[in-house]
Amino acid sequence: MRLSGSEQRRWRELEAQLSRDRRLAALSRRLTARSTGGELPQRACHACVVTVCAGLGAAAAAVLLRSGALALVSLAILLGALIMLGTLLLTLALRDRRQD
Repeated sequence: MRLSGSEQRRWRELEAQLSRDRRLAALSRRLTARSTGGELPQRACHACVVTVCAGLGAAAAAVLLRSGALALVSLAILLGALIMLGTLLLTLALRDRRQD
């Protein structure tokens, strides 16, 4: 079956687009493979957020219940979250520096 001139032109355009899409897919796979190490910081970030929420909840409960012991517990939880966050930021900074 013969294609007309406009059909042949459209066919070449579609082949060129498919070629670009394949290159983009390959690039995307390479970038995904390179950034799979990003899962750990994301999990650590979620852990920090959950810890901060728990610490703030304990602090609110300490204020409402006027409990000094609960205030110390909330302080310890928030301090742990601060240490986790600092460790996460250092890890990300070192990883960025190593990749450059």
